[in-house]
Amino acid sequence: MKPDLPTLIFILGLISLTEVIAISLQYAVTKIYRGIGWWLLGSISMALGFIFLRLDPVTWIGVVACTGNPLLILGHIFFFIGVLRFLGKREKTWMIVSIYGLTLGLYYYFMFFDERISAR
Repeated sequence: MKPDLPTLIFILGLISLTEVIAISLQYAVTKIYRGIGWWLLGSISMALGFIFLRLDPVTWIGVVACTGNPLLILGHIFFFIGVLRFLGKREKTWMIVSIYGLTLGLYYYFMFFDERISAR
């Protein structure tokens, strides 16, 4: 059986949207937990990332699909910040922003300027 990548991306998008709904309801009911807002931002970001990745075959929306992977990475960062806040710890903002900025810069450089696989 050969896995179909667009179908897997679609299913992950649906799972992420379900997660957004569940965390939104939990956030509306109880706001006493620290970090739950960051989890909500992370799940929204990941759901949008999966949806944007699925839009890649549509040629006129292809530019939007370029933001899919950065949104997935941003969603993981938001989850990380949420877990740190839940545990009562503070994150080093400058480190997170610089690592994400470097990752984003490299991602778009290799996507638009140097598309050779050997360079990656």
